[in-house]
Amino acid sequence: MPGVVRTSPILVNLDRDGYLDAVVYSQTMVFEGELWRGEGYLSLITSEGTTMSTKKFVEWENELMLGGPLASPIIIGDPPMPITAAPDSAIHADGFGFPLKPGGAIRCAPAAGDIDGDGWVELVAPSGGSVHCFELCSAAYPGDALWWPLLRRNAERTACYGYEPVSSVDEEDEPANPSITSLRSIYPNPFNPVTRIAFDVAERSRVRIAMYDVSGREVALLVNREMEPGRYEVTWKGTTSAGRAAASGVYFCRLEAGRTVETRKGVLLR
Repeated sequence: MPGVVRTSPILVNLDRDGYLDAVVYSQTMVFEGELWRGEGYLSLITSEGTTMSTKKFVEWENELMLGGPLASPIIIGDPPMPITAAPDSAIHADGFGFPLKPGGAIRCAPAAGDIDGDGWVELVAPSGGSVHCFELCSAAYPGDALWWPLLRRNAERTACYGYEPVSSVDEEDEPANPSITSLRSIYPNPFNPVTRIAFDVAERSRVRIAMYDVSGREVALLVNREMEPGRYEVTWKGTTSAGRAAASGVYFCRLEAGRTVETRKGVLLR
């Protein structure tokens, strides 16, 4: 990719092959005549580690506008579309209505979501001492296609693609440190669309909990981190890792921790 990478990468299945790809924003400076011209690029790196495409999104003519590192892009839309803020004080994307110009320098990533609940996605960015909100009134930006809608992706700001917050469980007359690692329950089951998955961790280990459909395809990754011994609970809201509603049917919850591998069946009814 051209120039210097200015942001941390973000992950999304942009090429629709079932594997996550990385998107990064890079900048380079070109000297022409007596002026430096800056150029900003978005590059897609596939799951095989090869650069599939690079697109120049912005140019500017003032070297001082390079500034510090910008926040990572976000990705919304169907098909998925990267959106990035750039030193020319605009929000850029390869879609209808862009670039958006709040009227001042943008020093962080925009954020996307259906803030007012009207079915249209809003794009929010601070600029010039104010917070600007743009409504994207287009079927290309459905509210359930928020692939990477804000910096570090989710409300818990974990930077994890596909994540539900995990809470510890303190139950009376139950040991603080379980003797075995296991999936305790999925409740309610059947569910519509939310269920709680209770599990025990007997010793410090990396815990991975994911939901799979009947074909064995991973639908949502709920937990993937080091965890201390204890009793825990994670909620699955019946959505895929991309934030879309999962279809009704049978799903399998799989726990992997150390040498423990355990699976339980759940039924999603809509």
